[in-house]
Amino acid sequence: MELLFKQRTHPEQVYRTCDGLLGLQRKSAAEAFEQACLLAIEYQNYSYRFVLRLLENNMAGQQQEPKLSQPLPVHGNIRGKDYYLQTALLTNNL
Repeated sequence: MELLFKQRTHPEQVYRTCDGLLGLQRKSAAEAFEQACLLAIEYQNYSYRFVLRLLENNMAGQQQEPKLSQPLPVHGNIRGKDYYLQTALLTNNL
């Protein structure tokens, strides 16, 4: 709720959003609502509609696995940082 009031919106809109979120809290499971709120904080989207959709789509209960970064494949045509540090163009004498 604090993050809602820190936004630069009209206080009346913030009160309505808070009222809607409290209604969602009463209607949904406590753990699912808490997870939905944590996701809303993570994505910095504090709207009633965002939290509602998280709850409706059961996305709040899903644990997101961190994506493992894969190294790029080795390729002969990849330019490194040295290529971009060149100050003069290379000319070929034909």
